[in-house]
Amino acid sequence: MRAPKDKPKVERAVQYVRGNFWAGETFATLEQVQDAVTRWCADRAGMRIHGSTQARPAELFAQAEAQVLLPVPPVYDVPVFNRVKVHRDLHVEVGKALYSVPGSYLGRDLDARADRALVKLYDSGKLVRIHPRQEPGGRSTDPADIPTGKAGYALQDLDLLVVKAAGHGPSIGAYAAQILDDPRPWARMRAVYRLLGLVRRYGADPVETACAMARIDWCVSQRQLGVISGEVGAGKTVAVRAALAGLEPSRHQVIYIPDPTITMRGIHTRIVTALGRTPAFFSGVLASQTATLPAGELDERAGLPGVVIDEAHLLTNTDLEALRMLSNSDMDTGSHFAMLLIGQPTLRRRLKLAVLSALDQRISTRYTITGMNAADTSDYIRQHLKFAGRSDPLFSDDAIQAIHLASRGYPRAVNNLAVAALIATYAADKAIVDLAAAAQSAITENSE
Repeated sequence: MRAPKDKPKVERAVQYVRGNFWAGETFATLEQVQDAVTRWCADRAGMRIHGSTQARPAELFAQAEAQVLLPVPPVYDVPVFNRVKVHRDLHVEVGKALYSVPGSYLGRDLDARADRALVKLYDSGKLVRIHPRQEPGGRSTDPADIPTGKAGYALQDLDLLVVKAAGHGPSIGAYAAQILDDPRPWARMRAVYRLLGLVRRYGADPVETACAMARIDWCVSQRQLGVISGEVGAGKTVAVRAALAGLEPSRHQVIYIPDPTITMRGIHTRIVTALGRTPAFFSGVLASQTATLPAGELDERAGLPGVVIDEAHLLTNTDLEALRMLSNSDMDTGSHFAMLLIGQPTLRRRLKLAVLSALDQRISTRYTITGMNAADTSDYIRQHLKFAGRSDPLFSDDAIQAIHLASRGYPRAVNNLAVAALIATYAADKAIVDLAAAAQSAITENSE
C-alpha cells in the first residue's frame, strides 16, 4: 500500500511509459498497441535494472510479489436506474420486460433500479416492489398487485382483449389477434391497448380501414393466402392497390392478373414470364415451373413474389384447386409467395363448399369491403369536389343523402350518381345540386 506522500512515486511510472513506450510510436489499431506493449513489458521494461530496487522488475515480481496478490474481484454489477410509468395493466416496463405494482400506483411515475438479479421499484425513496429480473419480453406479475375487477384485463386474458377489439370491427379484431400471435403474447398486449386507443380517438371506421390495409400488407410479407371480397364497385382493387403501394419495390414483386378467364395455363404463363423465365410448352412442366420459380426468387434474390388475381369469382373450382397446389412445392412446409384473390361475395361463399375445404383452410386473411356510411359518403363527395377545385357546398345535404341511399355507399355508384346529378344540374341551369330535380333524376336514370 502507498501513502499520500508516495503519490509522486506512483505517478512516476506514467512518465516512464510515456517517454519510453509511446514516444515516437504510431499505432493504427488497439490490437497493435496491446501486442506491442506486452512485448515491451516482457523484453525491456520488465528486464531493466530498476533505479531504486537495483533489481529487474519482472524477476522481483515473480519472487516476492506474485504470491501475495489477491484474487481478481468479480465484475461489478452496475445497476441501471430508470424513471418508469405504471400503465393501465398495472405493470411497468424495465429492460423490455414487464413488472407488476400494486393497483394504487396506477398512472404514477416510479423509480426503477435493475441489476442482473433483481428489479426494485421505488416511490419517492420508498420500496414498492421487488421482482426477479426477466429476459426481454418476459413478465413478472404478483397476483396480489391486481385488483379483482381488473384480473381479466391485467393477467393476460388474451381472448377477452381480442373479443373487445373485434367488437369495433372484424379487421380490428383480426389485427389484434395477429399482434398477439407470439410465443410471449403478454409482451405485445400494449400494442393492442394502443390499437383500442386509436378507436377511441378517431372512431372505429378509419381504424377498421387501416387495419384492413395492414392485414393485406401482413399477408404479402408473410407469404400467405388472402381473400378480399365485396360487391361490384366497392373499391376492392383500389384498396389492394393502395396497400401494395406501400411495399418496398426492391423486395416485393407484385404479379397482377386482371382476367382469370385466361385459364390456368395463361395464369401460369403470366407468373413465369413476370419472373423472367420462358414458359414451358407442356402444361405439366409449366405448372411445376410456376411452383418452383418463386422459391428461387426468394432464395437467390431475397425477393417476395406476390400474385394478385382480380375477378377471382370467375375461377372454376378446378382452377382454385390448381392455385392451392402451387403452395405444395415444398411438402407443405411453407409458401414461397403470397397470393391475393379479389372477387365478389360469391367467391367467399364458394370457398365454404366442402370441395374447396383444403383451400379454405389455407386462407389466413379475409376481408369484406362494405359500403360507406352516410357520413363517409358525404366526406367522399366533398373530398372529390376539393380535388376538382371547389371548396363551396355544391351538393345539398338532402341530395347527398339520396345519393347515399341509392348507391348503398359503394364508391363507384356514388361517382356515377354524382356525375349524373351534376349534368342534370347544369342542364337545369342551377348552381346547387338539389334533391328535387338533379339528384332524383340521376337516381331514376341509373335505376332504369
